[in-house]
This record gives sequence, C-alpha cells and structure tokens, in this order.
Amino acid sequence: METLSPQSWRVILRRVVKPAGERQRLAHIIGLAPMTLARWISGESVPHKAHILRLLHVVNPSLRDELLDALEADFPDIRLLYQNEGIEQLSSAFFAELLNIRATTSGPLLFHRVSQAVLDKAILLLDPHRLGMAITIARCMPPTPEHNQKIYSLKELAGRGTPPWKPDLEPESIFLGAESLGGYVTQKGYFSNVADLKAESRRQIRRTEYEVSAAAYPIMLSGSIAGCIIASSTQLDYFSKEYMELLEVFSHLASLAFENSEFYPLSSISLQMMPSKEVQLPIIGTFWGRAMDIQEETIQQGVSISNAEAEQQALRAIEAELLAIGAKRS
Repeated sequence: METLSPQSWRVILRRVVKPAGERQRLAHIIGLAPMTLARWISGESVPHKAHILRLLHVVNPSLRDELLDALEADFPDIRLLYQNEGIEQLSSAFFAELLNIRATTSGPLLFHRVSQAVLDKAILLLDPHRLGMAITIARCMPPTPEHNQKIYSLKELAGRGTPPWKPDLEPESIFLGAESLGGYVTQKGYFSNVADLKAESRRQIRRTEYEVSAAAYPIMLSGSIAGCIIASSTQLDYFSKEYMELLEVFSHLASLAFENSEFYPLSSISLQMMPSKEVQLPIIGTFWGRAMDIQEETIQQGVSISNAEAEQQALRAIEAELLAIGAKRS
C-alpha cells in the first residue's frame, strides 16, 4: 500500500466519496463494485482510463477540476483524453455523409434525414457513458398575418434519448415557448448552459422530468434563425466547456436540415408562454385526426389540398389552442 501525498488523486477521491451514499452512487454509474473504489483509494488497484473518464463525468462538479489536476501525475494524458472525448470521433466520413444528404435530398425528407443523422451522432458523443440524456431539435413555427408576422412558438420535431428517456423522443415532442430554455436561446440568438435547473430562478425556465442540467444552442444561418438544439442531462453541471463546443458543432450541422426559407430574422421572434408537457400531449395527440378532418372538409368543398398542407393547418390549430391556454396561465 503506497503512502499518499496531500495532493494525490486518491486523497481527493477519498473526499469525493465521503458524503453518505456517494461511493455507492458513483460505483453504480461507473459499473463497478463499491469496493473497487476503496481499492483505488488505498492503492491496491489501478483504474483503467475508461473508468477514470467515466468517473470525471459524474463526480461533484466542485471537485472535478481538482481531481483532474491530480490525476495528471499518474496519467499524463488524462486531461487531453477528457477534453477530446467525443470531438475526435467527428470523422470526415460523417461530414461527407451529411453533405451528401443535403445535396441529394429535398422537401420534408431533408429535415428527417439530416436531423436523425445529427441526433444519432450527438447522443453517442455527448453521453458516451449513457448517464442519461435527451437531445431534441425544435423548429420555429412560421410567422402568419394572424400573429403580426411574428413567431410565437417552436415545435420539437426530432429527438434522441438514453435511459431514463426513451430512445426516440419524437412521439412526445411538444411546443416550446418563452418558458423553455430552447425558447430563451432562440429569443436571444445565443447559447445557454444551466448547471442546476432546480436552482435556476432568474429566467424562470421550466424543468421537465429527469432534467438536472441542460444546454441549448440556436440554429442559425447568416444571422437568421430556424430553431434550436437542446440537450438535457440527469447529471449536475454536466455540460463542460468541451461538451458545449461539441453541442455548438451539432447546432451548425443541424442547420443543414433546414431550407433557406425556414430561417427568420431575430426581430421576428416573439415567443409566448406555452402550457406544460402534461397539458400539451393530449391536445397534440389529436393532430392526425384534425389533419384528416381538414382534408375531408376541403374535399366536400370541392377543393383539394396536399397532406402536408392539411398537417400544417392542424398544427396551426393546435398551436393556437395551446397559446390560449398558456396566456391564461401566465
């Protein structure tokens, strides 16, 4: 058993696991027995780098930098591995795939194909240890004369998750407004990172189930905005500088999913309050029925509209209903 210096990473790890239940929590997330952490601290065993990297993601954020500094004595490349984890996996082949999709796809299929490719890669690199994350892309609802050519809400259109979230988040996608982090960054045209949503009161951001920390980036092109990408984690203060840089890259890549006409000036963003997810989902569940009714009504009137037009009208009707509810509750 080795003699520990005051700045040894093992001494710091002993402080990390000191709070009641913390050793069991960390061991469970990393996928080890609690006794293994005790052996690391005593010097009886040496951890694999993969386990160290996972540990760094889940320790108390106030001790993470101190632990990382101390680890460099025994693992000189650990900081570089931690900082580059994920970013280095964005290969030229992935960029080529996205550019090929953008060049060969048009219409509604463009958004679907690009967004799925971006989200699949994002969830893999931003949550490599499957600690629990949800990533969604939300698009601005187009402005209308009824809204004075202003954008009143965003609509989530695609999402990916790791447990406790479901793998495909599209069936539970909702409208976002001024109450959401996605709405906040869309209004500002600037990213945001909230380390602890429970403690966030300044912006009155609504927290959804499982969320502990979250980050979002607007999706922009030449100063105009199409929507945003939002990432939520089960971990406190999860989005490090390196992960924020990676999320920014994915926001730029997500811009390939939109047509140029879907980018709007920031001056047109005037988001309103939207009701909670629990209120929204039953109303959104009527979407397909509404779209079918709209098509049947137009046929009876001797007019024919496309499926896409009927769906857009149904979405508009649902947005109007939710805005009315949000206005009453705000």
